[in-house]
Amino acid sequence: MKTAQTDTPRLAGFLFLRNVRAVLPACLAIFFLMAGCGQEAPQLSFSERSTADSIYREELKVLRVELDSFCIQNQDSMTRAAVDSLYRVRLDEISRQLNRIKNEQ
Repeated sequence: MKTAQTDTPRLAGFLFLRNVRAVLPACLAIFFLMAGCGQEAPQLSFSERSTADSIYREELKVLRVELDSFCIQNQDSMTRAAVDSLYRVRLDEISRQLNRIKNEQ
């Protein structure tokens, strides 16, 4: 049988990890935002902007084809995962409602 004394360090460790998981992404976002604030954007000439725009449009065409093929290949598994997730959420809602009804009686 576990006592409250042995569970307390585990519970404290769990709460610490849960708090770190919640705070860490925000801290990283703030760090990267602050790191990017030091320099101004370079001024590009018209020809440089035109060249960058052309490169961007060509790369975008390639990426669209790749992403479309990825979506087509994984559509069944992504749809199945989404349906399973919705199914689990709905079952949880039904279970909570049934428990609430049982507790009211």
